Parts: sequence; C-alpha cells; structure tokens
Amino acid sequence: MDLLIAQTREHGAALVLVTHSENAAARADRMLRLTATGMRQQRP
Repeated sequence: MDLLIAQTREHGAALVLVTHSENAAARADRMLRLTATGMRQQRP
C-alpha cells in the first residue's frame, strides 16, 4: 500500500481503490461510501 501511494503522488496520478478494509480506506485523501441509496462523500 505504501508503494502504491508513493508512486501515485510522485507521478501526480489518481489511485482508485475499492476495498472493504477500513484501515486501507483511512489512508485515502478522499473517500466515497456506497450505500443502498447511493454514494456519499465521507471526507473531502
């Protein structure tokens, strides 16, 4: 995970990660949560 984050930041790229892991999601700059009624933003 550290390598993925470092590479995306170094190259100015986006990383889209789909996970059930709260630990992995906590490292994101922005998090969207998919619910039964749609998608909502957790953090800007």
